[in-house]
Amino acid sequence: MNWARLLLAPALAASIGAGGSVSAPRHGRVVSLAALERSLAGHRACTVVFDIDDTSLYSTIAFVYAQGYLEETDHGAYRTDPRFWTLINDSLDQRFSRPKEIARALIAFHQQRGDTIAFVTARFPSAPATDRTSRLLMRLFGLATPPTVIFTSQLPKTAAIRELHPALSYGDADGDIADTHAADPRIRAIRILRTPHSSNDRMPDPGKFDEEILAGSAD
Repeated sequence: MNWARLLLAPALAASIGAGGSVSAPRHGRVVSLAALERSLAGHRACTVVFDIDDTSLYSTIAFVYAQGYLEETDHGAYRTDPRFWTLINDSLDQRFSRPKEIARALIAFHQQRGDTIAFVTARFPSAPATDRTSRLLMRLFGLATPPTVIFTSQLPKTAAIRELHPALSYGDADGDIADTHAADPRIRAIRILRTPHSSNDRMPDPGKFDEEILAGSAD
C-alpha cells in the first residue's frame, strides 16, 4: 500500500481548503467570471455541461484513499477497476470530496438564468448502478432535483456531450475541450484550471485548443 500518499491526505485537504493557484496559461484566451456572465446576458436559457473531477469537485482525497485501499489487488489498474469507482461514487465522495468555489459560482449563475445543469464524467458508474453521485451533486450545489450524470467509463465524452445539446461545456482536462469541439464546434468550451494539489497525473495544457480559460478557476 502506498502509505506515503495516504499520510499526505490530511495535508492535502488543508492545503486545498486554503486555496491554490497555478501559473498563467501560455496560450488561449483568459476570461473573467464577470466577463463570462456579461457575455450571456440576453441569451435564452440553455443546457450547460460540467465535468466532475477537478472541475466541479476537489476529489483528490477520495481518489488517493481508493488507490491506496486497492493498490495491492488491482496492481495499479484502478482506472478500469469497477471496485475503485464504486468505492468513490458510493462512499468516498460523500466523505472527502468538496465543491470547487468556481463551480459553486458558475452553477449558481446558471441556475439564476434558468439553465439546465448536467454532468459528464469519465468515471465508471457504480456496480450495481446507483444515483448517489447525482444526489451528492444536487446537495453540494443546491440543485432542485438530482441532475443528469453521464458516465463514459474512461471513453471519450463526445457522444455524451452531443446527446445533451449544450451551449456551454466546462472542463479541466484536454479531453474535455477536445471532446466538446468534436461533439459540435458551436458549443462554447471553457477551460477550468486544475488545482495544483490534484493527484491526476494526466497533465492538462490550458489553451492548447485556443479555448477560453476561466481566470482564477483553480480554486
